[in-house]
Amino acid sequence: AMRIIEFLGEEYTQGVDLYGFKLVLEDGSMYAFGMRFSWIPPLVD
Repeated sequence: AMRIIEFLGEEYTQGVDLYGFKLVLEDGSMYAFGMRFSWIPPLVD
């Protein structure tokens, strides 16, 4: 399983709802979640 290396809370609002958060995984994949689910494509293919 990929280890989460970054977590940003309420201050992260770009591309997600106000109370969203972002997860960045070791392989460069980035996921964003808000009141509605949002997804940001991986930064590295």
